[in-house]
Formats: sequence, structure tokens, C-alpha cells
Amino acid sequence: MIVLFTLIFFVGYHTFYPILPLYIVDVGASKFELGLILSVFRGFAILTILFSGLIAARIGKWLTLLFSMSLQLASFILYSVAPSSIFLYPITILYAISFAAFGPISMSIALNSAPTARRGAIMGRYFGAIGAAMIIGPTIASFLALHFDFKTMLIIASLLPLFCISSFLVSLKRKLITLPINSSYDQKGSFKTFVTMRRILLLRNVFIICFVQLSFYIATGVFDTLFPIYARESLWLTASTISLLYAARGLPNSLIRIPVGALTDRIGRLAPIIISHSLAFLAIFLIPDMKEIWILALLMGIYGVGWGARIPSSAAFLADNVKSDEINIASSLLWVNAFLGMTLGSFLAGSTTLILPIPTILKISSFFIIWGILSLYFVKRTRDFETLPRLR
Repeated sequence: MIVLFTLIFFVGYHTFYPILPLYIVDVGASKFELGLILSVFRGFAILTILFSGLIAARIGKWLTLLFSMSLQLASFILYSVAPSSIFLYPITILYAISFAAFGPISMSIALNSAPTARRGAIMGRYFGAIGAAMIIGPTIASFLALHFDFKTMLIIASLLPLFCISSFLVSLKRKLITLPINSSYDQKGSFKTFVTMRRILLLRNVFIICFVQLSFYIATGVFDTLFPIYARESLWLTASTISLLYAARGLPNSLIRIPVGALTDRIGRLAPIIISHSLAFLAIFLIPDMKEIWILALLMGIYGVGWGARIPSSAAFLADNVKSDEINIASSLLWVNAFLGMTLGSFLAGSTTLILPIPTILKISSFFIIWGILSLYFVKRTRDFETLPRLR
């Protein structure tokens, strides 16, 4: 059930995602404001992630998911009627809360359902649903962009969270989902959560994988903020074509997750992490030099392979290095680092457009991924990693 809700929720997210920078600029924002608005989104997402576990402990994980899906529906409708860019800031805050509340809680439900020996495979299925949404969402956006303006597209996209909410309520009525009767929330437990999060982060291997995650998403934050604008203004691509390029990234992203998740259970975590990040670096570095649409699609596909392969291996690596009863908190760290990286990337993207051309910014941002790869040299090797080739 959690995989179904994850798929529908992220289809809604990725239907809007490729056109979001274009829509923000069309409403009246400058490139600097574009970076600022997307930084607001990711900044509030960080705050939401930090407290999502506490909210879930108080009202239950399933009710937290229902809350986030309802906010997604409200955000799409409010975006569609926003008269100017100033209104995008509060709407973006609501949208950030929606997205960030859903992610770590759904991941926690999936991780808790996975036995240790099959954790990589289960994570492959869970993230495979997200990867599938990265194909379906942009494909829907590409089709809609051929026939409707952005505001109408948002109204149509709002049917997705509405369907998700309806499915949730039907599942609740049929008792496929059981809500907790009593709350397990207490203030001492809340404080202990933050103490535990800090202690987990200070573990060497956890700190390193979080740094790798951060570096990847800084580069991705820059890319996803500026590439749609660059593609439209410099390459003269339509919103429909840009959405298809995102679908080209989403297709291999989705397909690679399940086999890589299972592969990491056999060969270890580090090799897939290194290879996947190297592919992502290569794609981001080369894309600004390309003009032909088929080459751009190929490089976006390579980017998708790198992105998809790194996710189940990184999640499993993190879970291998913490206690089983601390996986929920540890999974929140990955989401926090993802949004922190995207926040920094978006702000960096918006501010550097004042002094540098977009292709140069994209190339420079790709080297953040290299920093993450180099940090893996300092991983503390344990028995879990004895099957991996040594890093030299």
C-alpha cells in the first residue's frame, strides 16, 4: 500500500517539477527570485523533515501522510490562482511542508517492513516507485504543455493528490490501513530524538554518506533550478520538450533502482555509490556543451542512471551503520541532507546568475559531486564491506 501512495504522490510532484522554474519566471520572478523561491521551498522542507518524526509520533504515520497529501492538493490549487510572484512564497512554504512530510515517513514505513537481509531489495522497490513517478510525471507534463497553459496544468495535476486521498480513505474504510488508538508522543522522547539524530550524524560512516548526499544534491539543486530556463532561453526548447528530457532522466532512474538495490546486498554498498556519482558528474558536466536534442536526452539518461543507482545503495549503507531501532531517525537525515543540498544549490544558482552565464554555473556545480566521491576514501571498513574492492 505504501508503494502505491508513494507512486501517486510523486507522480503529482514530478508532473509539476519540470515546469516549476518556468512557471515561477512566467508569473513575474527574476532569475535571482527563482533561486530564492526554490531555496524557500527546500529550506522549509528541512524544518519539516526535522519535525516530521515528532508529528508522526503524535498523530501516527498514516495520518501524517494524509496531511501531506491534502497540503499537496491545496498547494496545486493555490499555485494555479497566484496573481504575482509575491504570492508564490507562502504557497511554496505549504508545498514544501507537503512534500517533506511525506518523504521520510513513507520511507520509514518501507524500511520497517524490510528484513535486514533484503533491505536493499525493498528499498529498490520503494525508490523504484519514486523513479517510476519521475517518468510518468514529466510525460504527463509534456502532454499537458502541448494543449494547456501552466495554470490549467496545475488544476489538472490536482486530480492526482485528490485520487491519492480518495484511495487512502477507501483503504481506511476497508481496514487496509489501521490508525493508532493512543498517541505515543512525549516531550522527553522528542528531545531524545534530536539527541539521537546528532549522535548518529557524528558516526564517521553516517557523516560521510550524508556529505556525499549533500554534495550530489547541491549540484542537482543548481541543475534543476537553471536547466529549464537555459533550455528555453538558449536552446529554444518548449516546455513540452523540456518535460520529455526530464522523463528521459526519470526512465533509467526508475529501472536501475531495483536491480542495483538487490546487487548491493551481494557485492556491498560502496562500489555502486562511487560508479553512480561518477556518472552523474559526467552528465552534468557535459550537458551545457550540447545542443542536439538526442545527445541531451542521452546525457539526461546517464544522469538518471547515476541518480537511480545511488539511492538504494546509499539508503542501505546508512541502515547498515545504525541500530535497527534508529533507522527511522537515520532515514530523516538523508532527506534533510537532500533538501539542504537542494536549498544551497538553488540559492547558489540564483545568486551566481548575476555574474556568470548558466552553462558555466552548471559545469562548476558538477564538481561538488567529485568532493563527495573523494570523501568515501575515509569510510571506516567493517565486515559488511569486506566484499568490496579497497579504495586507494
